[in-house]
Amino acid sequence: MSNSISQIVLHLLSKNGPQTSKQMLTYIKEYPEMKSHKYLKSKVLDNMKNQDLIYKKVYRSDSKNLNKTKPVKRITYKLSKKMNYEVWR
Repeated sequence: MSNSISQIVLHLLSKNGPQTSKQMLTYIKEYPEMKSHKYLKSKVLDNMKNQDLIYKKVYRSDSKNLNKTKPVKRITYKLSKKMNYEVWR
């Protein structure tokens, strides 16, 4: 993983707050280092999560709804509490 891509992701998270990977990709598309959504999730975000730079928060809708639809799952990425927020602003 390129160090510049992780710096871009950290900058976007500190500037715009928690985001889904698709929201993040809308900002990152203008950077030539980014290849695809799959690359962002499998290489960049997972590696940053393993280094405790960011963490993944999963929100699930109530599964006890009346129309028996599949629960909605939303995954957002946030900066780790260990990170110094002022560095990336």
